[in-house]
Amino acid sequence: MSSPKEPENKTKTSPLLWLHMGQMLSSIKNQEDVLPAVKGLQAYLKAQVPARVDGKLFWQEGEVSLRVYEPEKQNKYPPVIFIPSIINRSTLFDLHPQKSLLRWFLAKGFKVYQLDWGTPVNDSGLSDMAALVHTRLIPAFDAVYAQEKRKLSLVNYCLGGLLALPLAAERQDLIARMAFLATPWDFSIPHDEIAERARTQKGTIAQLVNEQGKVPFSFLQMFFMGGGENIYLKKFSLLDKSPKGIQAEIFVALENWVNDRVDMPGPLALEVVTEFYENNKTMYGTWQVGDKSVNAAALHIPSLIIAPMQDKIVIPRSAAALGHMMPQATIYKPFCGHTGLVAGRRAERTIWPRLTRFFATQTDI
Repeated sequence: MSSPKEPENKTKTSPLLWLHMGQMLSSIKNQEDVLPAVKGLQAYLKAQVPARVDGKLFWQEGEVSLRVYEPEKQNKYPPVIFIPSIINRSTLFDLHPQKSLLRWFLAKGFKVYQLDWGTPVNDSGLSDMAALVHTRLIPAFDAVYAQEKRKLSLVNYCLGGLLALPLAAERQDLIARMAFLATPWDFSIPHDEIAERARTQKGTIAQLVNEQGKVPFSFLQMFFMGGGENIYLKKFSLLDKSPKGIQAEIFVALENWVNDRVDMPGPLALEVVTEFYENNKTMYGTWQVGDKSVNAAALHIPSLIIAPMQDKIVIPRSAAALGHMMPQATIYKPFCGHTGLVAGRRAERTIWPRLTRFFATQTDI
């Protein structure tokens, strides 16, 4: 197994965290409600980032890279490519030595390739969907296939799943199995707060793109947070009240990941809002990337669709809709939230075993 990196001594924090903490402190009259959050924040700022597994750089083009991770004893099943959301770091897959989906797969004997998007706004190959798929994602996949000379499997998280579907449409015969973790598909479900927010804030997003050429991470943070500054009160109060040790370290690692979002290229952001949230082209079967149609119903690849029942970012009906369209899909609805798939306390007892069993049950290997 690949060796872990040295621990990082500095805890990463978003400037937005300080803004919301200031707003929180100034808006709450009862200081007794604030004290646990302040103590939790102090503990967070003193914490170290746990070590992560250090894979070998396998491929890179522009900002996009692939690292390869070798298990101590490789099983007979196809290697797996992890594809994260483009607005988050891939570190979610290896948060902590005791909370690592990557290490789980390695322990089960899977060889893993992990894709990382780097800093997308610095890469013209990530400026829009067509460029991303045809100049970055497909070449990355092809490089792994050339190395392995066998079918490959994909684990896709959130928007990473949407980006993987055009890849699957063009490389269907080379893909063994796919898992989609909280990947949105139907953007017209009633009471979907994220979808409604995207539609109502399209003008603001367009203005940001016009002025800056991107959608800054600070806006994305506020867009997906939704709960306002009081979310920090709840989160850091929980850290103060929870037992110290591993669970506190995992909280810190997850919070670092949440606050380490990246800016989104402007044309790509507008494409996501217009194609998906506004026109729902995925569900209507009219989504195209370049001149290629992306039709989930035409993908005859065994797939596991995981639709978390407590997800507020990708509501379960939106994620499950992909499974209803794919002819060889199984839908699994665990009782957890969006990040609970990877970082939840029950993840390694319920979700992760389901994933590795799924990838270890194929007949065409």
